Amino acid sequence: MPERFDHGTLTYNSTLYGDTANVTCDVGFTPSVDAIFCTASGTWNECPVCRPVGKNHYFVLTFSLI
Repeated sequence: MPERFDHGTLTYNSTLYGDTANVTCDVGFTPSVDAIFCTASGTWNECPVCRPVGKNHYFVLTFSLI
């Protein structure tokens, strides 16, 4: 079941002890970790963050018709 957070998504099947969630980020962002796991208390072991890649997040495609 996917779960959105700022600029990213956690994908997991369940939240049982030891289960993992894969971290993916939107285009132009990179994850702080690739995966997190569910602890014995039923919470994720950390809160992933999607950080911007470089200074330029977008590009402009320029073309001309001849």
